Amino acid sequence: MAERDAHMKDATGNPGGRKATSKLKSHRRGTGIDIYKSDSGPARTSLAARIGSLLDPSGSEIDRSARQRAALHARPRRNAVSGGERDPPHSPGGAVSDWKEFVQSRYNAGLQFLNLENMAQDEVLKKHKLSFRGNREGAVILKLASQLTPEVKTISLANNGLSTLQSFSLLNHYLPNLANLSLQNNRLSSFKDLDRIAGRLNKGSLLRELVLLDNPLRDGEGRSLANYKSEIKRRFPALEVLDQEPVLKITFDVPSHASSSRDPKAVHVGPATFAMDMRPNVIDPEPIVTTFLLRFFAAFDADRSSLRPAYAPNATFSVSANTAIPIRARIEGLHTSPDYPNQTKLTWSGWLPNHRNLARYRDDSRSFVSLHTSGDDIISNFQKLPSTKHDLSKPENICLDAWPVPNMLPDNGAVLFITLHGQFAEEPTQGVRSFDRSFVLAAAPDGSPAKLAGWDVIILSDHLTVRAFSGSKAWAPSPLKVKDEAKALDLLAEPQQALVRQLSAQTKLNHAFAIQCLAENSWDFGRALANFSEVKDRLGPDAFL
Repeated sequence: MAERDAHMKDATGNPGGRKATSKLKSHRRGTGIDIYKSDSGPARTSLAARIGSLLDPSGSEIDRSARQRAALHARPRRNAVSGGERDPPHSPGGAVSDWKEFVQSRYNAGLQFLNLENMAQDEVLKKHKLSFRGNREGAVILKLASQLTPEVKTISLANNGLSTLQSFSLLNHYLPNLANLSLQNNRLSSFKDLDRIAGRLNKGSLLRELVLLDNPLRDGEGRSLANYKSEIKRRFPALEVLDQEPVLKITFDVPSHASSSRDPKAVHVGPATFAMDMRPNVIDPEPIVTTFLLRFFAAFDADRSSLRPAYAPNATFSVSANTAIPIRARIEGLHTSPDYPNQTKLTWSGWLPNHRNLARYRDDSRSFVSLHTSGDDIISNFQKLPSTKHDLSKPENICLDAWPVPNMLPDNGAVLFITLHGQFAEEPTQGVRSFDRSFVLAAAPDGSPAKLAGWDVIILSDHLTVRAFSGSKAWAPSPLKVKDEAKALDLLAEPQQALVRQLSAQTKLNHAFAIQCLAENSWDFGRALANFSEVKDRLGPDAFL
């Protein structure tokens, strides 16, 4: 499907009603919401602008607010702070009324645009001797903004020196239909800063445009642009425009085979289970594998340096961090469940500096420095990883397969492959993570450091993947059931269920395909219907009722 694009322009002025100062001529880049735009100024021919004119005539909501603000946001000019001193408000009510005056003075109802840029220099706040200090003021502003009519669609918080979004953590609570947000030219430096608002955004959020230009989060030294975009899209899945550029999305795609032979009256009934069952662990030879794993993880949790003899001189180790929370974990509420009260205490700061998820980096050298070779290098890296506690006493939490492969070594010796899936508690938070670990082992040679330390096997290769906790139901021995469409529908919120039924009734798509079509079009019924019209001739019979 064609991607929509919008272009947000640079600001060259102050919010309406304020005197211009020489600071406006600074070399610093302006805000993404263009407060004043001279019609006689030079025409802009940036690539983003050209793309925007071709793909999205309506353009960016923030951009339209910027272009029209000078004409529509005019208000009587306010004097500077008067010479006389003014006492602070004597009651909370008086203070709230002053904040209300500020919010109303910054709102352009015609554009549904609330301009909260550069609040420290606002004339209204100066007049009332108010300042933005943190959570309390942020909550008051958002609550007052929620009372504006028509409702706010666009907010700019640019040029406020924000280093955290804690003050605006209730953004989605008060403004659930916010479509465009600018955070340009602040001091946001970590993706965790965005989690304060992204973590509270409902599934199917309407936020379509975000500006983070001129923040260390985006422009920090060594920051990978691909990683940056991936992290932002993961937190804001409905985003269409990021930093003045269109966000590429995967469209509702289907195999290109004909469906003309489908009987329109036939009802497709799929199988209830897959052809193969989920089976118990396969461990061969069990005594060696069990002994190795029990000793290894006990040492990994308590004394990692003692594992040095267990690694061959040319052994390799790498660790990857998968920070995304799996859909099944979200559906089951594992990260908000009272059964796991410490999940919110977890951070990825201890895993990301040393991880080897190459999809996050453009620099090829990362593939070398993140692959650790030799026992000393491996143990040194172990010491940098967070402390862990593995509980191997509960077999239901573990999926283990081990099998020997002959003739894999230069002397035609055999190796032992082990793959293990499970969970561990991260110290000291006691939050739970899921993990996958793969080993390649060989018999420890006589006289080797491994043999002398009491290891029957030596580690040739060790790879660890750390994941957001997702439970252990996936590998419970049982028939692998095909997801029931009715159950899939029940997992959705009622408004989304209504959209699925409406799309299914109008297109004859089964619920599974209707859910996919809507989800990949940000739960916008019009876009989903248009997308279906484009691909319906390539849909197979299994997509329809």
